[in-house]
Amino acid sequence: TCLRDVRFETFHEHRAALEPVVARRAEHVIREVARTFAARDALMLGNAAGLGAEMFRAHDSLRDLFEPSVTELDQIVESAASCPGVLGARLTGAGFGGCVVILLDANAGPSAANQIAFEFERRFGRRPSIELFGRDAGPREVAGPHME
Repeated sequence: TCLRDVRFETFHEHRAALEPVVARRAEHVIREVARTFAARDALMLGNAAGLGAEMFRAHDSLRDLFEPSVTELDQIVESAASCPGVLGARLTGAGFGGCVVILLDANAGPSAANQIAFEFERRFGRRPSIELFGRDAGPREVAGPHME
């Protein structure tokens, strides 16, 4: 009854019956569910590189299968991927476009931000807004009255 519950093997068997755009969107959702669990596992193990890899995979899937990205966001992710100390990057936000969340080593922040901004400005003629944030106590399970 819910796309998130469909196994990839089942989707693959029936993919040809779907319109191409619907099939791409469904593939993204099904794979994103698996990526979310993989990202959670990486977080719980303290594996920041594993989380970052899932972020890059998520962005690629969003860009190619779900298609909410724009050229500017793809440029930021591509630039981030080439920066030392960047572990992952993906678009996020409501609607089409949005912003990019970048996971990086704490010491890489200023140099990565400068490189990303430089490459963006060179390509688009304007400087992007970049905010650097610290971290909190780390991953943990969150439970509450509305969570299963």
